[in-house]
Amino acid sequence: INDVTEIIELEAKVKESERLAMLGELSAGVAHEIRNPLVSIGGFVKRIQKRHSDNKVDKEYTSIVIKEVERLENIVREVLDLASPKKIEYKLVNLNHMVLDTINLLENSYEDKEIKINKKLTKPLPSIFGSALQLKQVFFNILQNAIEASPEGEIINIETGHNKNEDFVMINNKGDLIEPKVKEKMLMPFFTTKTKGTGLGLSVSRRIVDSHYGRIEIDSSKEKGTTFTVFLPKSVLKINKFQ
Repeated sequence: INDVTEIIELEAKVKESERLAMLGELSAGVAHEIRNPLVSIGGFVKRIQKRHSDNKVDKEYTSIVIKEVERLENIVREVLDLASPKKIEYKLVNLNHMVLDTINLLENSYEDKEIKINKKLTKPLPSIFGSALQLKQVFFNILQNAIEASPEGEIINIETGHNKNEDFVMINNKGDLIEPKVKEKMLMPFFTTKTKGTGLGLSVSRRIVDSHYGRIEIDSSKEKGTTFTVFLPKSVLKINKFQ
């Protein structure tokens, strides 16, 4: 029975993988077609804005168009990042440094909501091999979500540490409880509970963590809030040094 169950589960995973691959190819094709007209629209609207800089109404309208074009360009960029992953250059990186850099990048966002960041960084935390640029994107996406989900004046807890043969980064916030059905879908492409957004941030994060042979775990309860934990192995260099 176990063998039959494993075969069924494997077939389901293969079908899901094929479906996502087709979706990725389709999304990439559409994104490429959309990107060039967006660049042209944005460029021409900026020229119009300069010519009508003295007209407050025209300036207001063109500013809205420019802002919306930039938002669409960000969506296209997210789709292309998901559909066409970049090759990872593994280097020695320090998780604590990346976490601190990410906190600094989002300083305006959490200060605007009077949110306090409570840091508990294990020292010394051994460096791991990975892409600092891509891993920072993961922490940025998760922390940004935590800030958006947190009520004003709340506390976000960030912790780094060890777990057997892994290092981890944990980000916890006291936002609304995430239901189990929603939690299962949160790392899937295009899934989002927000009124705005593509739902690609966490799926891109998952792909990056997968490419580092790690994993993302999500826990949510009324007592402890919502916690995203990124686990990264220390053996990535051994796996990839001959590639």
